[in-house]
Amino acid sequence: MKMSLNIYIGSCLSAIVILCVASCKNLDENIVSGITESYYTTGDEGFESGVNAAYAEARNFYGTESGLSVTVFGTDTWTEGSDGGYKNTNEYSAGLNAQNSLFKSAWQNFYRGINTINAVVDHADKLKIDENLKRTRLGEVRFLRALYYFNLVRMFGAIPLHIHETSEITTDVTRTPVLDIYNQIVTDLKYADSVLPVTASDWGRATKGAAEDLLSKVYLAKGYVSKDADDFQKAADYSEEVINSGTYRLLDNFADVFDQENQENKEVIWSIQYTKNVLVNGNGNTDHLYFLMKYDQLAGMMRSIEYGRPYSRFKPTAFLLNLYAPESDSRYNASFQTVWFSNNASTIPKDASGKPKFSVGDTAVWMPGYEISDAFRASKSYRIFAPSDYTYQFYPSLSKYQDPERPTVNETAGSRDFIVQRLGATYLVAAEAEFQLDHLDNATKYINILRVRAANPGHENEMEVSSSDITLDFILDERGRELAGEGKRWFDLTRTDQLVTRVKLHNPEAAPNIEAHFSLRPIPTSEIDAASDSLEQNPGY
Repeated sequence: MKMSLNIYIGSCLSAIVILCVASCKNLDENIVSGITESYYTTGDEGFESGVNAAYAEARNFYGTESGLSVTVFGTDTWTEGSDGGYKNTNEYSAGLNAQNSLFKSAWQNFYRGINTINAVVDHADKLKIDENLKRTRLGEVRFLRALYYFNLVRMFGAIPLHIHETSEITTDVTRTPVLDIYNQIVTDLKYADSVLPVTASDWGRATKGAAEDLLSKVYLAKGYVSKDADDFQKAADYSEEVINSGTYRLLDNFADVFDQENQENKEVIWSIQYTKNVLVNGNGNTDHLYFLMKYDQLAGMMRSIEYGRPYSRFKPTAFLLNLYAPESDSRYNASFQTVWFSNNASTIPKDASGKPKFSVGDTAVWMPGYEISDAFRASKSYRIFAPSDYTYQFYPSLSKYQDPERPTVNETAGSRDFIVQRLGATYLVAAEAEFQLDHLDNATKYINILRVRAANPGHENEMEVSSSDITLDFILDERGRELAGEGKRWFDLTRTDQLVTRVKLHNPEAAPNIEAHFSLRPIPTSEIDAASDSLEQNPGY
């Protein structure tokens, strides 16, 4: 059973005390507060509403164009398609500045969620409800607080740290050092690990495994900051704890991880919940829109529920597409759509005699992934796009987010869950941590388990690598293959200090402008202004 979020997200959040530093443009604004102390102390209704509101805030980042734009744009694996207004985030051009709405939204939404959580935690002792339930819910919200701070510190660096409810206006805001933020994240996650159940009563609630998996990622990132091998060791320990727990397993078929009819599968550690219930789905998961090429502009094709509504925001770079060996690695065809079958008789081209060149249901478009001879093209009636033919409109389309269960062809509110944590990524954390510890045999073991899982039948030996192959570049390449489009790439490149190098090599739209200071995002101007200049801007902005 999925976790029930039977709350109206907007009205629920407006009932929570809003963190002034995160949302007040005008310091004369009144604090909005509909939750009083009595609301918390009369029973579990207010408590559960606060917990649900903390979860709901994640929907403002995961499953949205803004969340993807700050995590896949401007990397070595993704660049811009033909449409959209956030191209400056990919190009590192003039619009990527302290007024950029993407960073303002992320800052405000995460801090609003954090203050909701702080209110829940601060008032919990006054609640007269079952103590086991209370501890579990506190574990859940502290897991979420850790996740929100983890995203903030990776985007903005040193940030204000608040672990208690903000209930009055303050303009004295300072930035807490990065390692102190990480220490608080670890504290929250260790508490969550100690109280959360192995399996949740409702799918979508945080669990012990989710806390341990996030701890592994936090320690991995912290290790690059602290330069302390002990952090990498803890990243290895926690990731291996999750892998060996028996709670999760890699699915036999990579493509099955993204089967919308089997979203509660054993590889998923934690996901953001969406639903077909329009009353509680808000804007829904809209990620199905953004990776699709303009197939409906081609002969024999029209927009359909099956193929999706193409917004053409994110285009795979040539580097990403060339990372795969499709004859041996199933992840290419499992991740990208390269064939479209005709669904529009009225636009099928005709030969000289007036006969349609193909029929509805026949191949209309094919992207083989390699160059094709003129003679071969001439022998086929359908449209062929070789890599040299790709444009900002036409390219292989990421299929991981496709949502054919939408009710209408133009529906934007999808019901697919957003996978935040899955075991495939945990293996990669283990491999990277072991590599940093110079345990190459262990790193190779984890990489090969993933690669053999991804092998096409009969190609398992080709997919295996040796310890001499394991470098940081190889690990980043493997993360590109396994996690394409899953909202992790910008964090991967900034964590490993490879953003500038790899973007210059592999993202032609971003290469001319990328500089070292872009490894942090700008603190929104509205927050600096509200803090009366006590909040310093990141260098370069």
